[in-house]
Amino acid sequence: EFMDSDWDVKHMVKVIVMSRTYRQSSVTTPALEERDPYNRLLARQSPRRLPAELIRDNALAISGLLNPYVGGPSVRPYQPQGYYEHLNFPKRTYNASTGSDQYRRGVYMHWQRTFLHPMLVTFDAPARDECAVSRPNSNTPLQALNLLNDPSFVEAAQALARRLHASATGDVDRIAMAYTRALARPPNPSEAETLLSFLAKE
Repeated sequence: EFMDSDWDVKHMVKVIVMSRTYRQSSVTTPALEERDPYNRLLARQSPRRLPAELIRDNALAISGLLNPYVGGPSVRPYQPQGYYEHLNFPKRTYNASTGSDQYRRGVYMHWQRTFLHPMLVTFDAPARDECAVSRPNSNTPLQALNLLNDPSFVEAAQALARRLHASATGDVDRIAMAYTRALARPPNPSEAETLLSFLAKE
């Protein structure tokens, strides 16, 4: 089609966006998964993880901590003590930013050239010493540990919990509000029941 249209990009974009495949809902059904397990018919969106820089931004946005200020100097998120101790000429020290600067977007994070912030390394961000055509997406236990223990994510979780307690009454409302903030949808009955059961055990 692209060649036959004499390499007309505008025509090709129009063909794609007006196609039935493009305009269909990406919500899958059991019947469709059985018929097309490898998604060769492009019937659903493949799950995709956010890029490393946006994972922290997303957590901060959900919690209400994200500082949307545009521009200005780099900021320094929390980082493990001694992470720079092997860098010489000169020896470097790292002092985390304070106040609302701690919650600036990932695009403003300080990078020490090839010595990336450890959270970015964990989530597969490439070093800046060369151009990266594509990023690998790994799935490791370190990523879960990072989300559970990194002070940025702990503070985001605490801020979200405070917001839920202040804005909603009752566990059912809090669960619904948390799902809406985090996933832009309400929980389905099974999810809500699982979380209510977990809360009761805790």
